[in-house]
This record gives sequence, C-alpha cells and structure tokens, in this order.
Amino acid sequence: MKFWSGNAFTNVALRTQGQRRSYVLDVLSGSHSSKSNTSISLVMITPNQEPSSSTGSSSSESTSNHYDVFLNSTSESTFTTTLCDALRKKGIEKIFVGPNKLREKKRKRESKQVFASPDPLSAIEKSKVSILVFSGDYASSAECLDELVKIMKCRRKKKLVVFPIFYQIEPTIVRHQKGKYEEAMVAHQQSFGDEQVQQWKSALNEAAGLSGWHFVEGSEHDFAKIVEEAFSKLPPKRLHIGEHIVGLDACIKDVTSLLDAVSILGIHGTEGVGKTTLAKAAYNLVVHQFEEACFLTDIRTAPKGSKGVVRLQKTLLSEILDEKKKIKLRSVEEGISKIKQRLCHRRVLLVLDDIDEMEQLEQLAGGRDWCGNGSKVIVTTRNKQLLIDGHIDEYGMKELNNNDSLELFSRYAFHLDKPPADYEEISNHLVSYAQGLPLALKAMGSKLKNKSMEAWKCALDQLEKLPERKVEDVLKIMGK
Repeated sequence: MKFWSGNAFTNVALRTQGQRRSYVLDVLSGSHSSKSNTSISLVMITPNQEPSSSTGSSSSESTSNHYDVFLNSTSESTFTTTLCDALRKKGIEKIFVGPNKLREKKRKRESKQVFASPDPLSAIEKSKVSILVFSGDYASSAECLDELVKIMKCRRKKKLVVFPIFYQIEPTIVRHQKGKYEEAMVAHQQSFGDEQVQQWKSALNEAAGLSGWHFVEGSEHDFAKIVEEAFSKLPPKRLHIGEHIVGLDACIKDVTSLLDAVSILGIHGTEGVGKTTLAKAAYNLVVHQFEEACFLTDIRTAPKGSKGVVRLQKTLLSEILDEKKKIKLRSVEEGISKIKQRLCHRRVLLVLDDIDEMEQLEQLAGGRDWCGNGSKVIVTTRNKQLLIDGHIDEYGMKELNNNDSLELFSRYAFHLDKPPADYEEISNHLVSYAQGLPLALKAMGSKLKNKSMEAWKCALDQLEKLPERKVEDVLKIMGK
C-alpha cells in the first residue's frame, strides 16, 4: 500500500502509530467478495498531488429522510456491490445509491437497506457522507456528473463529507479528464453544450483533488484494513473508551437490550465502578442507528446555577447541530425552548453523564417529546433515588468479580491478562483493596507499572495501615 504525499509515492503501513489521515470508508467491513475474479490493493491519496505510476505495493428510509451515505457510482462491478454489502454489515442502513442498475436491483431485493428516490439531488442534501466511485465508465453518465456537481456544492456549503475512490483508474485521468474521460466530455459537449460540460469538468477536477483511496490490481487483503482505519469518520463519531476493558460484555448486552424497550435509561452505581465507561461502550454500539448524538460528560462537576446549565445546553446544541458559530442563549428557559425546537424532528442519542440533580435532567432532556421518534437518553448517576423519583428505568452496575479485577489490574501493571508467578500473591493482596472498582484497579496498576518489588511492598504496607478500606483513601495513596 502507498500513501500519496508530495509529488511522488511514499511507502506507508496502515499500522503506523501516531497521527494518520483516514477517511470515510468507515462504511466498509470485510474482505473483498470471494465472487470477484479481480484482486485489488489500495493507494491512499491526499489533496493536490498526483502519482507517478499506477502500481500499488501489496499491502427503510428514515421518517426524516436523512441518509448516512450517498453512493455516487455508475459501475455495476463486484467492487460496488461489495461496498454496498459492507455498508450494511457495518450497521450503516441509510444508504442512497446513485443512478445505476445496481440501485434498481438493490431496491427490489432489499428495499429496507438501500434506498432510491426520484430526486437524488435532494437526497444528497440530506446525506452526511458521499462516497464517489470513479471508474472507467463514470464520465459517460450525465446523471453521475450532475450528482457530482451537487455533491461538491454541498461539500462547500453544507459540510458534506466527500470521499473519492478511484477504482482501477488513475486519479490524474479523472482530475484532468484524460483518456475515456476526455472522450466522454467531447461526446457530452455535443449533447449538453459548453457551459454544462465545463461545470462537470470543474467538479471532476475538484473531487479528484480530495483525499481518498486508489484501488489498483494487487492484493485484496488491504480491503479490511481500510474499514478499521476509517471507521470513525462517519458521524456521529464513536467515543474512545480506554485501552483495557474487562468484565463489561454482559453489562453492555443488558444495557443495549433495555434501550430497545425504553426511551430513557438510568445507569447507577458507586464512584469508580465504571458507569461512564459502560455508557460510552453502549453509545458506540448503537450510535450508528441515530441521526445525531451527544455525550455530555461530568455534569455533576459543572458550575451550579443557571450559568452552568446554560453552558451545558449550549454544548448539547453545538455538538448535535455541529454548528461552527457560537450558539447564544440568554437563559435556561430559552435553552429548553431551542433544544425542543431544533431536536423535535431528529432521531437523537443523548448521554447525560454523572448527573446528581433532577433539575439537570429536566433542563437538558426533560420531556419525552423533546427529540424525534426513536430517540434515546442514557443517564449515569451515583444517586439511585434520583432515578426512582424520576420514574426512570434503571440499571445497577456491580463491582468486578475477583478474576476480572485481577485481569484489569494486570493489564495496566504488566500488559498481561494475569500477573507473573512471582507477583501473583502480592497482586491478589493489592487487588483486594480496590473492592472491584475499575477506577482503583487502573490507578493501582498504572502506579506500580515497571516498579520494583520493594515499591510494591511499600504500597501494600501503606494500604494495610488504612483504618478503613475506603476507595477514596486507596486512590490518594495511589496518587489518583
């Protein structure tokens, strides 16, 4: 695989650490279809640069009529079919496929998954991401080119994310309309005139200058790597939930199952038990089902009074509406009115993390009718009574059992699932002071990582001198 950077190719591996540019092929999720007779490899492309060679090294429409992905393609190749299948497998259900036979076949066969409309230009305006599949015959389609002009306009004015794929064709051919693209433009000129053709040429030039991926003949195993590299690019974005997650599988399953049945769910438990981590994990699992999403963190520590609430309301609105300009609110009441007004027709996932007052819930998501049909609210709190008083369905988080506690501690202390034999006994003693709370286990493991046995014994001695096994005291000793 090669990265298009500068005026020539530079070798780069997908596993490279640190800053990487990755794009919206979040929608892919698997290897190339086994039915294909053509193997492919990828070249990643960044703007305004052209490669010197084509050889890559191995390496049901929603009620609000919004789409996750608008696929602009004229090719009915195995590649395009696989792309659509991969979108669905990834959980991206709201897909609009552009003007080709594939769209018609998909509409008849799987009408709940891939949508077609008499007005694709309107669908572009309602999409979050547009994927352009440039192939050898792309420029021959006037419909595709009309869509492309609209897509590039929406990219400039509506912040539509646009991502080109060059499928077995050189980006420079698309950008400068050479070869088949030049022939197509000449033919179009006779039918549509100079002005229309110039619009298409400008759109092709602009689109081909965007960052994207180049698929060329080669190895097909890179296909799955692109999926993971670009997964987070389709909004709403997934949340980072930490390096080591242990003992949450059953909890995540319980919470997502409960969310299917209720519109608002409260997760309660003691400090450090992992409520926020559980809420993030559940959020990541279901977020693709929603048009908009927001995760408001640490609400309990926000400034009290109307100023603090207004600040939270502004954050909620700006994240969900993704507006660059600063949202102005003069009062809590105005904030409530604007939240209801702007969200009542949107399917929203909202997480209110660590609330401790009913007013916070009422002023941020107080009514079941504030958001559109199918919206969900997750609340995390230490105060179970708050959920009872608010008649909110609840899920109580429990501490980790001994085995999971030892595993979580070991992952932070040793990067292993269990401690080495000579550290096993002292690890078990230390873990007992954490009382199954992930926050304390992480603090212990991080504190003692790469430390000598003497340092471990000193830490255990300090813990043994505690008059009571209070978690806050354990965290103080561990420097958390």
